[in-house]
Amino acid sequence: MIAFINFEKRQNNVEKVKELYFKAYTNALERNQSEAMAYIVVQYSRFLAFKCSDPNRAVEIMNQAISKCFTNAEGSRGTKTLYLSYVNFLKHLEGQIPDTFSKIVQVFDKGIESGLSIEDRAEIARFYIEYLQESSPSVSQLRSTEASLKQKGLLTFKPDGSR
Repeated sequence: MIAFINFEKRQNNVEKVKELYFKAYTNALERNQSEAMAYIVVQYSRFLAFKCSDPNRAVEIMNQAISKCFTNAEGSRGTKTLYLSYVNFLKHLEGQIPDTFSKIVQVFDKGIESGLSIEDRAEIARFYIEYLQESSPSVSQLRSTEASLKQKGLLTFKPDGSR
């Protein structure tokens, strides 16, 4: 399917590309193929945002993917890759969509509260703190988030105090 999508891209057939991406996305969801779905939805969203100038629809598709993606029999939502890809995607949309910082924080919060493994949530937490260190307009927000993540056991420190 991806080869056909790429062919249609080369032909500049935008509507057909959107149709094919959506079909591939829904097929991956129906088959509960979270890794394939994550790959497809990231490509689909990038196409919508950067080639079709529709960043709002791209964000909507990413939100749908996180809410519908199951990673295991217990029904945990999303995948670590999907959450982190979504954050990276939103960083590239800064200035194109309103309140990017809040949207990124919401994605991190969803990842932390998801049913992912403790290891995956800990990795998301580390990226969350790094993002806040770089971008938070408030030191108090950084400190309170860091304290909350420590309390949940998601941040571990080396004996020398480094991360």
